[in-house]
Amino acid sequence: HQEAGGFGGEGDYSVVYARYPSADGSVDDELLASFISMEPVDFPTPGRYTLAAVADLNGDGVMEVMVRERFWEAGGMQIFSLIDGRLTRVAGGGCAI
Repeated sequence: HQEAGGFGGEGDYSVVYARYPSADGSVDDELLASFISMEPVDFPTPGRYTLAAVADLNGDGVMEVMVRERFWEAGGMQIFSLIDGRLTRVAGGGCAI
């Protein structure tokens, strides 16, 4: 959610969750990345997380999850691997001006 025009308003947010469904029908949600604007800002795209890709990056037969992060004049990527049944951040990086 973001204010029109690309500038951040109070309460704007961006989140990425992982969902773990069980055989009994229950679902466990886990927050992987989040940004919540506590006050209005005067620059575009105060914070945004999006799912970039799901792919087997290391060739082990298990898919990894890539989450893109964008902030004003900055960007990066976080990589999560499935370890013991949960997505765990294993790598990440970015750059900014």
